[in-house]
Amino acid sequence: MDYIILTNSFRRPIDLVERSLKSSLNQKIEPQKVILIDQNDPPLDLS
Repeated sequence: MDYIILTNSFRRPIDLVERSLKSSLNQKIEPQKVILIDQNDPPLDLS
């Protein structure tokens, strides 16, 4: 199964975005790509 995960961080708390990305990367069936769109100003500072 091929799929891509897209996360848009606009107006989302940083902890929610990080949790979403971690979950995306830990899928049982690995996605082809994980894409983060950060439209925040200033950009998020992910750990």
